[in-house]
Order: sequence, then structure tokens, then C-alpha cells
Amino acid sequence: MRSRIWLAIALASLGWGSGSVATRAALLEGVHPILLITLRFAAATAVLGAAQLLGGAIPRTGQLWRRGAVLGVFNMAGPTIFFTLALEHLSAGVGGILISLAPIATAVLAHFLLRDEPLERAKLAGLTLALAGVAVLLLSGESGIPDGGNTIVGGALSLVGVALAAFGGVLGRRFTDQHRVRELALPQFVSAAVAVVLINLVVADLDVGTLTSAAWWLVAYLAVVSTVVPFILFLVAIRLSNVTQASLVGYFVPLVGVLGGIAFLDEHVTISILAGGVLILAGVLIVDRAQARLRTSLTSHG
Repeated sequence: MRSRIWLAIALASLGWGSGSVATRAALLEGVHPILLITLRFAAATAVLGAAQLLGGAIPRTGQLWRRGAVLGVFNMAGPTIFFTLALEHLSAGVGGILISLAPIATAVLAHFLLRDEPLERAKLAGLTLALAGVAVLLLSGESGIPDGGNTIVGGALSLVGVALAAFGGVLGRRFTDQHRVRELALPQFVSAAVAVVLINLVVADLDVGTLTSAAWWLVAYLAVVSTVVPFILFLVAIRLSNVTQASLVGYFVPLVGVLGGIAFLDEHVTISILAGGVLILAGVLIVDRAQARLRTSLTSHG
């Protein structure tokens, strides 16, 4: 059983972590960021929809679709748009490190929006460490891209994405008290796909004729390997273990992004990037452990 849990965690980490690498590679192939996201979500929705249709698991209530639609916009489409735009200015490794701030931002926002999620001392310590890491990254000016980049612009876009993901995360905690995560999955994907298609029609041109064969392979990889598969594997990890153990995925994702960027995109890691990343991940670890203790306490007293 434990080997299956760790296999699910490892493969989910690999899928999500390599997503920033594949995204950077697609952008380097000349794919417009919004078009890339549109194709990614459209393909991912088709794959997940087919899987749920064959499994007889299509959501049938209006409430599920409404709540899933809200999560699709705030927890999927919004963060993905800003994270993808950020990767025009940051390396896959630095982008992945900044994305890992989402759990901390969720914990902070939950303090104000959820009654049972107080921002206790341990969480404040983790938040302080993570903010110090962000400061190190932004003030260093190191984007991780060999030929330039812009840490301030990329960092600002990433932090907007983190804020949207945090809001979506808080909503997700409210909704999953009443619905299973897999019941909300397809409505999330459908609404995210619809949202980015509409945005694409406004700010970009849905012209796929200029995409190279390499770009199409990268879109397919992002849709299946970096979106649908890790999403399903994460649910498997939760079912076989618990949310706390499954959350270990978040610690491996930035590492995969850093190593993948070095191996495939000739990106580099400086002392400043390493120091900022260590501080951020240490902060995330502290907040996550505090959150796990809180869940255990609430369960034992519930």
C-alpha cells in the first residue's frame, strides 16, 4: 500500500513540476500564452470528460456545476493564466518556487474567511520565512533565464496567480465539506476551458495554423501529463492515505521544475535563487505542518 501511495505522489509531482518546463518550452516555440492555456484546458477537459463519461461519473446537479464553475475560474483558469504569463519572464525553476507559495496564501486568506482556520503563531513564522524568500528572489534580480528575463514583472504576475489560487483554495475547502473532490473536477475543467476560450477571443487569435509539431506535442503533454494525470493521481494519493501525506506533492513540484529547467532549457540556479527557494519551501513546510496539526485537533474534538 505504501509503495502505491509514494508512486502516486512521485508521479503527480513529476507531472505538475514538469508543467512549468513544458510551458516555458512551448513559449520558446512561439506559442501565445493565452492560446497555449486555451489548448491545454480544452484538451484536458476532453480527456477528463471522456474518462468520467465512460466511468458513469458525470455530475448531474446544478449545484455541483455552479460550484465547480466558480472553482474553475478562481482555482484553475485565473492562476494558470498569470503563472503562464510569468514564465515569459522567469525560468521554470523560479516560477515553480513562487507557485509553491499558494498554500501559505491560502492559510492567510482562510484566517479571515473561515472560522476554523486561525493564523496561529507557527503559521506566522512560516509566512515570515516565505516572505523573506520572496524578497531574496525579487531583490536579487535573478530570473534563472540565461539571456535575461525580468524578475520583478514575473514575480508580480506569479503573486497575482498565487492570490487567485488562494481564494480558489478557500472556496474549495468550503465546497469539499459538502462534495467529493472528484465530483467537482469536471465542472472545474469545463468552466476553466470556457473562460480561457473567451479570453483568447478577446486578447489573442485562436489561430493554430502557426503551431509547430513540437508545440503540439508540448500542448498534448501539458494537457495529459501535467494536468489530468497528476490531478487524478493526487486524488488517488488522498484516497490511499490522507490529505497531509498527499500534500507532500507540493514540496517536490518546485524541485522538478528547477531540475527540469536546468536539464532541458539550459536554465541556471544561482545562490540567491537557491537561498530564496529554501526560505520559501521552509515557510511552506512550517505552515503545512501547522495546518496538519490543526486538522488533527479538529478531528479529535469533532
